[in-house]
Amino acid sequence: MSADDLMARVSATLPGSRARVIVHRDGRTRTVEVEVEELPLAITTREELRSEDSANFGLSLGDSRDGSFVRRVEDDSPAAEAGIEEGDIVRKVNRRIVHTAAEATRELQRVQVGHPTFVVVWRGGRETLVEMQRD
Repeated sequence: MSADDLMARVSATLPGSRARVIVHRDGRTRTVEVEVEELPLAITTREELRSEDSANFGLSLGDSRDGSFVRRVEDDSPAAEAGIEEGDIVRKVNRRIVHTAAEATRELQRVQVGHPTFVVVWRGGRETLVEMQRD
């Protein structure tokens, strides 16, 4: 399983769920029982929302029948560094399902500078989880 596959599985698991994880390290195999916890995300209040659009992550979003799609990704932006590509369909922002560019932008605006945000995009027939951070 790749690191991307692991991140996707963990992000799709509800907090409080228990799972067995098999760890291979230094030629030894070990099984560990874990409980998935909520990732504390630093979210601003409604009053603190910035008026800027999703451009502060370096991407421009639009609407399509499939949902919010990435129109443009600025070079050297947080979105570009995270691997978001033009044409990606944004499905979730910090575990919240989004259907429109406005919904995705609203969720992105809630993330404080310097804190991570997790975005699930649909690309090439599969979901991909990316992490990015507003500078």
